[in-house]
Amino acid sequence: MTGIKPLLLSIIFLTFSKYASVVFDYEAKYLVDKKTTLWSISTKYPEIIFVDNIQMKRNFLYYKGKIANIESNKAVIEYQNLEFRDDKGKSRTKIEITKADKMAVIEGFKCSKYHIDSNGRKFEVYITKKGRINNTDYINSLVGNENGKAISAGLVVRVNIYNSTQKQFNPFMILQEIAKADKKVEVDFGKLNLMLEKSAMNRQDTNHVIEENK
Repeated sequence: MTGIKPLLLSIIFLTFSKYASVVFDYEAKYLVDKKTTLWSISTKYPEIIFVDNIQMKRNFLYYKGKIANIESNKAVIEYQNLEFRDDKGKSRTKIEITKADKMAVIEGFKCSKYHIDSNGRKFEVYITKKGRINNTDYINSLVGNENGKAISAGLVVRVNIYNSTQKQFNPFMILQEIAKADKKVEVDFGKLNLMLEKSAMNRQDTNHVIEENK
């Protein structure tokens, strides 16, 4: 009996397999919460990003705005071990996004500026157009913007978060540099979608248990 569940999982994975060779043609270095991180970004598949947190010695996979811990950001993904979660927990119930009329020059880039109020938590987000580079799925996840329609696709240059105690915006995410890269990973999007759906169902089950125990 112990071999049935792994066998069943293997059959499901084979059924939903949809392989693609994903080229991560850019690597961006960011300071995120004062920690150095390297982001592998694909212009053809912006929905998937590998993040290497150097100081924490941890690796993450972002897919469609959800995050999962991975063993490494090398060329092999262990799909069975993926557990996707929202980057900042539960979705915001009230969010207001306003695009500033004027462009701003940040870190040497001409950027669009967005003011975001997410359940009272305030952000300033700066995004530039640089070819087809797009990593705004992370921002939509960070602020709880489920549909992602209000923020234009582009390269995130800076994110500031308002500190109500200090009564000022402090930098949270700062682009240090971006360079061409040539990393290729064989990605099975069928398996990713399957694990994404499974993780969502697990979160719903957990939330139901919590509600029932209140």
